[in-house]
Amino acid sequence: MIRNVVVPSVMASALLFSSGVPAAQLFSPDSVDQPLSAKARNAIEVSAGWQRDATSPYRGADGRVIHQYGLGQPEVVCSTSFPCDIALRKGEIFHDVFIGKKSQWNVQATTSGQGRRGHQVHLIIAPRSTAYRGRVALMIFTNERTYHLKVIAREGQGTHAIGFSYPEDASQQLERLRDYQSQFERQDGAAVIDDWRKERTSADVTHGYTVEGMASWKPRAVYEDGRQTYIEFPKGVLASNAPALLVQASNKQYAVTSRRVGDKYVVDAVIEEATLISGGRKVKITKQ
Repeated sequence: MIRNVVVPSVMASALLFSSGVPAAQLFSPDSVDQPLSAKARNAIEVSAGWQRDATSPYRGADGRVIHQYGLGQPEVVCSTSFPCDIALRKGEIFHDVFIGKKSQWNVQATTSGQGRRGHQVHLIIAPRSTAYRGRVALMIFTNERTYHLKVIAREGQGTHAIGFSYPEDASQQLERLRDYQSQFERQDGAAVIDDWRKERTSADVTHGYTVEGMASWKPRAVYEDGRQTYIEFPKGVLASNAPALLVQASNKQYAVTSRRVGDKYVVDAVIEEATLISGGRKVKITKQ
């Protein structure tokens, strides 16, 4: 009996060609990963390290999840039922946006506010399908900077509102405070510091903190502006006593680095609960 024998390689070729993929593409060097040079591998590691360096976001004054711009690649979770509202900096001019697997996502731009400084661009992003579970890169181009984010589709969950804090904002605030302090030293006028406090209050500063404990260095005021927390001590106290600041998070306490500006500690986050410790005494700070 004569049997038809199909050679395996011939069978594989038949399957490949029946897939409808052009033969030139199937056997092209461009269809397989090429070896990477040491320089390319190092560049990938550098990029991956930057993506992992993203600092923990914090809650803004209006409930937004605030990411620090430039410190790693923020991750944003969106769904069909929880579209993401990504707010750019006020006054920033939107140019263009790019998202991976564009056919799987809805991306719309809108604005809020009025005037050059009040105008703010928002990007509304959501997956097109409840079944889609992709993770893609998002790039936003403006007249001032380029945003690099990672967008994740997960149905039923999402970060509804996202914003950013910017390094130059903190620098400008510190520069203004130094100007006020210089005026205070020259004029010996407590009213100058009061003016600074009023200006911060008009910029949505929240004083919703309780300060508990007995210590000569106990803060006289604690407040935040949606990006930073300010701990104000009695005048001259920090010259001889600098309490350690421990922040409570996930039932653990962590030492936090703060900047000393005059008689204040400035922390680049909105503190929910913290403890100041010095000389065996403790003072507890709690956000109301």
